[in-house]
Formats: sequence, structure tokens, C-alpha cells
Amino acid sequence: ILACVERVDERWREGVVARLEASAPTPRERLLAVFDLASELIADETFCGCFFVRAASEFRDPTDPVRAVAAANKRRFVDYLAGLAIDAGARQPEALAK
Repeated sequence: ILACVERVDERWREGVVARLEASAPTPRERLLAVFDLASELIADETFCGCFFVRAASEFRDPTDPVRAVAAANKRRFVDYLAGLAIDAGARQPEALAK
């Protein structure tokens, strides 16, 4: 299960970043494109919630490696968004990213 969650994490990060960078030329436009991407994902008939939230919910122990991968996924995405926000000149990049 851990290997599966790690692989989905890797593919998700690569896919999201590649898609945002391909669809929007500037950091500001990439930040805005996040909402378009989220809307598209949620509207897909196969969407059944966040994979990482669902995976973490199956493992109650906060020290479980599956929960750690799920938490790291969120942390890395927030860091990515904060980097975009900094590059876009946002006044509060961390708050915007969260």
C-alpha cells in the first residue's frame, strides 16, 4: 500500500506541475490555473475525493508511513504554490498557498 501511495504521489506531482507549467506562462497565471485544474478534476465522473486524504484516513496511527506520504504530498504542493506566489509578487505567499 505504501509503494502505491508513493507512486501516486510521484505521478500526481509530476502531472500537476507539468500541466500548470504547460498551460500558463507566468507564476501568476499558474496560480490561477490551479483553480481551473481543480474544477476539472472535481467535475470528472471518476472523481471520488482526494486520494491522499482517503489513504490517510485508512491509517489511524499518525506515525504510519502512509500518513507521512500523504502529509508530505500536501506540504510539497503548498511549498510549490508558495514559490509561485513569491515569484508572482504576492504579499503573503504562504497564506495564499495554504
